[in-house]
Amino acid sequence: MIFTRHTIPNALKAAARAVKTLFSKDPVLATPGIQMIREMRCQGCNHELDGQCTLCTCVVSLKTMLATESCPIGRWKKQTRFSNGLKVS
Repeated sequence: MIFTRHTIPNALKAAARAVKTLFSKDPVLATPGIQMIREMRCQGCNHELDGQCTLCTCVVSLKTMLATESCPIGRWKKQTRFSNGLKVS
């Protein structure tokens, strides 16, 4: 895993979005099925390197677990109570 000066701030922002979601009706954690599909989409991406996204510097296995997160190139979106976040237009 490669840590950059953006890795920790990006992780903290993701955690803040998850905490903020606790006060809404949207899910905080992605369902196991959605998480698995997200990880599979990331594994087939040119920007994934050793379990880390080279664009947003996230740890893929952690980012895909949070319903509040989305892919920087749109392979999957934020999961809400109305959408599973997988439909890509």
